[in-house]
Amino acid sequence: MKHELFSLEKASVFSGETLILSDFYLHIYEGEILGVICDSLTEEQTLIDLFRGKCRVEGSVRFSRTQISGNAVRQECTKSFFVVDEHLPLIRTLSVPENICIFRNRDFLVRSRQYTELSERLLAQFDLRIDLTKTVSALTPQERLLVILLKAYAEKRRVIVLANISETVTEGEFMPVLQLIRKMTRLGHAFLIIDSIDTNIFSAADQVMVVRGGSSAACFSAAFFNREKFWNYMFEEQRAAYADDMLYDEEDAEEAEDLPPSICLEHVSTGRLHDISFSVDRGELLKILCLDRRTIGGFRRLMSGDTAVTAGRILISGQAVKPPHSFSAALRNGIMWCPESPYENAVISTMSVRDNLMLGLSEKVRHIWLTGRFSGHIDAIIRERIGIDAPLTKASDCSPEALQKLVYTRFLISRPSILVLEKPFTETGARIRETTLEMIRALLARGVTVIVLTSTPSTLSLVDGDEIYAKNGRIISEEEMYNSFYGTVSE
Repeated sequence: MKHELFSLEKASVFSGETLILSDFYLHIYEGEILGVICDSLTEEQTLIDLFRGKCRVEGSVRFSRTQISGNAVRQECTKSFFVVDEHLPLIRTLSVPENICIFRNRDFLVRSRQYTELSERLLAQFDLRIDLTKTVSALTPQERLLVILLKAYAEKRRVIVLANISETVTEGEFMPVLQLIRKMTRLGHAFLIIDSIDTNIFSAADQVMVVRGGSSAACFSAAFFNREKFWNYMFEEQRAAYADDMLYDEEDAEEAEDLPPSICLEHVSTGRLHDISFSVDRGELLKILCLDRRTIGGFRRLMSGDTAVTAGRILISGQAVKPPHSFSAALRNGIMWCPESPYENAVISTMSVRDNLMLGLSEKVRHIWLTGRFSGHIDAIIRERIGIDAPLTKASDCSPEALQKLVYTRFLISRPSILVLEKPFTETGARIRETTLEMIRALLARGVTVIVLTSTPSTLSLVDGDEIYAKNGRIISEEEMYNSFYGTVSE
């Protein structure tokens, strides 16, 4: 049976006098690595402050299965947790042994000659190579992080919290750190990794916990963690409008006359695409019929920042941009992606309709989960646009048509510059297809540029817009497209 080091159950966590986390559950076990993803910076900072002993907690709190309360919670957090943030807090003018051992004992000045001996034993124990004669200021970020973990071990802290260390060390630099973490977990220590979802540091975790809406939303095995799908859940609306603009008017799109195209590709090539050129004006729709899987995958990877651009350039609203190198970079360029069958692939079924719609808005609207007027705006949209009278209804209890409308309403609120729809007409049901068409028309009226990727010629006639055809990663003519599907027609 796993030994429990720390737990919160039905807890309320306060920052000052403000309630930030409620009905909160957290379990930390000996020898485990727990990844934590927070929906907002407020929640993230409150968690970090909790582990530093700075927050008031109400509810069930246990350390090593012993119930505690009141000020004892803060004292125990200060004693048991060791928080490491991106600043790597060490005294830069002191040596490595001094940083590892200082403050460990009250008579640290008397024992100063023992610092080097203890540090050498720790390096040997964990098979590390660090020059002990250097001051901390002369160390690399990776070495400083290793020294901090040795310090936590020397101070016998049972739980080490790594907060946003991806800001300091690269993924490659993190690997030796992970080796030390694994060795420490085998000795009974536990680790929490609090970081951004677009890092690969979570691959080190045994479990991944999601903090959303001021509560613990889910905790699941990292082996089942689908990064690409979770990106859609957590990040696709980060460019959303402020809450005051949420109740929008479909006719509020600005006139597109005399504006440069929303997106223009000039002779762009990637590993899968070759010499691709097209442009789409603001509030217009472009259909790209892809005749093979590799080509549609090439466009997917290009638009989501998952491939390198080897030639050509991309212009957004007339300005040349650096080709997106990640999902978040594509997002900063104003590009959003809607997956195939979004009612299945872009909705968290265990969450309410309101929470599904609010996901990601917290980065744009601070304290969105804590202010009632924001949820009031969202609830009004849910009733008026989606047709659901009870916003707290679980998504799993809604019809596919309602969920389809829910996902597209996210884009209506966030109003990206460019929205790429992958096979939006896969479903053949009349009702869900009509819902999709209705929402696409609303997006265009809102001034959103829409790019439809499809592999089925019969769906081209469902929406108005220019068409291009692609095969084997290249743009082809309409005649070549017909020949590919129907063969050469002899006169």
